[in-house]
Amino acid sequence: MRAVKSAVVAVATAAATLAGVTTASAAAPAYNERSTYLVRDPHPSMATSCTSRSIYLAAGDYSWKTYNSLSLYDPASRNIYLAAGTYTWQDCLVPQNLDYRHTSTLSYWGGSASIATDDYLAATNQATWGSVLTPLF
Repeated sequence: MRAVKSAVVAVATAAATLAGVTTASAAAPAYNERSTYLVRDPHPSMATSCTSRSIYLAAGDYSWKTYNSLSLYDPASRNIYLAAGTYTWQDCLVPQNLDYRHTSTLSYWGGSASIATDDYLAATNQATWGSVLTPLF
């Protein structure tokens, strides 16, 4: 029975990979990130910057955290149980008065979950930002 289960998982993973969907394996963190030039003191009239991807996730508990290489604030984080399936994962930086609102959203056919934080930047410079999902199983 274990051999059959392993074969089914391997076939599902191979099919997802061929379909262009990224698969997160157990214990390997997955990243949704972007590198852009950010100004230290943004204002609301500036453009929102987003990055998104499709990812297949196995059912289980995950640690989900945002990050920004220039931020002076602590990242948003939460532990979350996710059902198996293909998700759309989107991170956005929304300029506000003097900081950015960083949102990370996982959308699935049955709904969505999100985390958010404010990123106050240490300097105007190139920044790498996004979020990371780490399986806790």
